[in-house]
Amino acid sequence: MKFKFLSIIMAVAVALAFTSCDTKKASASDKSESASEQVEESAEEKVEEPKAPTGDAAADAKQCVEEAIALMKTDLKSIADADKMEKDIDALQKKYEDFYKAKGEAELKKFNDECDKLQNDPEIVKKLDEAQKVMMENAQKLLGETGK
Repeated sequence: MKFKFLSIIMAVAVALAFTSCDTKKASASDKSESASEQVEESAEEKVEEPKAPTGDAAADAKQCVEEAIALMKTDLKSIADADKMEKDIDALQKKYEDFYKAKGEAELKKFNDECDKLQNDPEIVKKLDEAQKVMMENAQKLLGETGK
């Protein structure tokens, strides 16, 4: 699928960065793990339920991007969170790709073209930048906690 934003690259980079810190995270106190679980639950509540593709390529492309951005903004407390986010983004993109593949190559091309157009949409670019900043802040915070 042509529609691969920098979010996938960032998710992989964050996951790789967390891998080196995963052993340090395991030695964190139970108190911080308990607090992390509470924050994790509240972050999961903020993510909307995934929506099904509608068949309108332009609307679906925007919906797919918006859902990916929401996933990128989830709180990362561990390597497992980063892995889950990456898998969720991949599953989201696969869901739309499979839907349009089933409708035919022409519809898939139309959907991919709409996704490409969104990469030049200032509103989407701004939201992606914000989501990437949130993701990096979460990663830095986690790296800071594991360094203690």
